[in-house]
Amino acid sequence: MHELLKQSRIFEGLGEDELQEITKISQVAKFNKGERIFNIGDAAEHLFIVKEGEIELRFQVTYQNISHEICLERKCRGEPLGWSALTEPYKYTLSANALTDSELLQMGHKELMELCEANNHLGYLLMRNIARLIARRFILTQEKLIREIQQVLKKKDSLT
Repeated sequence: MHELLKQSRIFEGLGEDELQEITKISQVAKFNKGERIFNIGDAAEHLFIVKEGEIELRFQVTYQNISHEICLERKCRGEPLGWSALTEPYKYTLSANALTDSELLQMGHKELMELCEANNHLGYLLMRNIARLIARRFILTQEKLIREIQQVLKKKDSLT
């Protein structure tokens, strides 16, 4: 478990003692293929790191009263999901589904926040790394939006 945490970008820069503290509050959660891990808008009670399997992060779009789930990104070994557990308003901003039978390391919101309060260095590095993940997510979302707008414009051009 310790080695997996060490490899994860969200814990980049943490020392061995800090990683050991996170290991102490981590537990393995198992999810079956197709199982929902969390829903968009749910209280963000856990941060997860993929140990085994593949997870898809999705958002919902409704068009003509029909809802569609759209994949924004996929997560595999060592990658974090659920970082909303450490950022206000502490609600998941996407839904997560197991694409395969999966094992995730799970850390509770309360325990992580207590570690950050007790160890400012750990808290600073964790928040810095989350800021990097948020910036990456913003770029992914922006790229997806640009592609969709380009398709709409292309269809519009073909009609004229």
